[in-house]
Amino acid sequence: MRHKTISLRVYLFILLLCTVTPIAIFAAWLVLHFAKGERQSIESGIRDTNRALITALDREFESSIAALNVLATSKLLDTGNYRQFYALCERARATQPGWKSIILNDPSGKPFLNLLVPFGKPLPPLVGKESFKKVLRTKKAAILELVKGPKGRWTFGIRVPVVRRGEVKYVLSALIAASAASRLTDDVSVTARLRRWVMHGLTVLF
Repeated sequence: MRHKTISLRVYLFILLLCTVTPIAIFAAWLVLHFAKGERQSIESGIRDTNRALITALDREFESSIAALNVLATSKLLDTGNYRQFYALCERARATQPGWKSIILNDPSGKPFLNLLVPFGKPLPPLVGKESFKKVLRTKKAAILELVKGPKGRWTFGIRVPVVRRGEVKYVLSALIAASAASRLTDDVSVTARLRRWVMHGLTVLF
């Protein structure tokens, strides 16, 4: 009876395969386990960042609303002295980083002043009609939706009602440059952290 012989090369290959396969499987498990841990770490970091940004935005909105509400109490609006109110708004804008303009409209949407336009010059029409209607309906502050300005720059804003004897007499709006949001990320120190999480996450996961 003839016995089949196994060449030394085949024998070594089988031995190598038996040795390397468990190591490869273990290495693959380590990579997957590490990737899962990194993904959870990244997701947790992003959630923390989102909470910090929301808190910073809330503070920014509350500050803007408070400043506009102070302007809304001005007696200059009761007497219709829009020129002096324009000057008052200019001083207020100087104290609010990110504010691009302050706009005053009556309930019909007719504009009375816009700090982007010299006083007495023709004024642009109302933008952000949904938030404007919301202020008239609720008599409460509302966020002006993101709009594109005449120079192609994106802005958002805050609107507050000017209420007299229970009725909305005017709507006062502050336009805020969308780029001002980057200042908030600096305030909560998230920019570098996000970049590190994203880049590290892409390296690990992909």
